[in-house]
Amino acid sequence: MDLDSLLKIFFDNLTLIGVFFITAGLVKVYLYYKFFNIYIFEFIDIKEILILFVNNLFAYFIILFFLSVTLIFLSYVSGLYRVTLPLAVLGMSIVYKLYRKNVYWYETVLQNIVYLVLFLALLIWNKPITNTLTHPEGHERYMLLIIFGTLLLNSIGYARLEYYKVKHKNYYSRIRLILKTGEFQSDENKFYIGKTEKYFFIYDKTTNTAEIFTAEAVTKIFISA
Repeated sequence: MDLDSLLKIFFDNLTLIGVFFITAGLVKVYLYYKFFNIYIFEFIDIKEILILFVNNLFAYFIILFFLSVTLIFLSYVSGLYRVTLPLAVLGMSIVYKLYRKNVYWYETVLQNIVYLVLFLALLIWNKPITNTLTHPEGHERYMLLIIFGTLLLNSIGYARLEYYKVKHKNYYSRIRLILKTGEFQSDENKFYIGKTEKYFFIYDKTTNTAEIFTAEAVTKIFISA
């Protein structure tokens, strides 16, 4: 199996892969807010899921892009993975760092894990270890399972990482909300954790409780330098 075969599987199953993306987005958004004791599905429309998940999808597509680069190099020179693999991982990390601000080392670790899982899965795919993978339909099911599994890994990892950044690294400490009834400034104990189309969410670390404002109650939002 080569890159063309992989792309064919991807494009032949776009609808199913779209369902994978939505499912992964649901998992990520649910877990992130669940860590803050919020059942987010009471406050969000399904159409918002991919919007809130878009940064993590971008990271996943970076991984797929550099995986494709690795496969192209491997198709020309056997054994080149010893050089291509670390270069691809380095390039992926640099591109993501340029795109995002405040990228922590554990985000890079997660990206590398997802990349390596995909890479190893493709090595197994090219050298099937069971007869079920020797049939084209077996290859397709195997690869779709790998895509779904790595998307879920990506989602669960980013939900946990973003929760950690917000709660323990003061990721949103620069956020200030102007409300109709006053003003809210994030600090290390009480801070903004996110928003949907209709709601803003504040978390109090000292009481482990959340406060929710409707979008109508917030007149302005500022991000200090």
